[in-house]
Amino acid sequence: MAKSKSESTVIIGDFNFSDVNWKNQTSGAMGKTFIKAVVNMSLHQCVKEKTRGSNILDLVLVYKKALINKVENITPLGKSDHNILKVVLNDTVLVSRNKSIICYNYKKGN
Repeated sequence: MAKSKSESTVIIGDFNFSDVNWKNQTSGAMGKTFIKAVVNMSLHQCVKEKTRGSNILDLVLVYKKALINKVENITPLGKSDHNILKVVLNDTVLVSRNKSIICYNYKKGN
């Protein structure tokens, strides 16, 4: 996460830390290291409603809160047990035809 640090960085995903209390920024043993990293890196977690059962597992993390216009929690699609997050940004991106966009895949991250 530190490699991508910029004001326009948005990190979205299913992090599966069911023991994290995002309101108080506290955690049990399972999410302790993760919540400590989020706090130390000055990231802001923008999802306020539960995304799976009684937990907030799907997160939107940013360095600059003003980058997020709105996070909308929508009912699951098909047979999924996670709600859908619709994220509206306060930003625009201009992409030239000759310039590539770097996308990181954190699916296999530790």
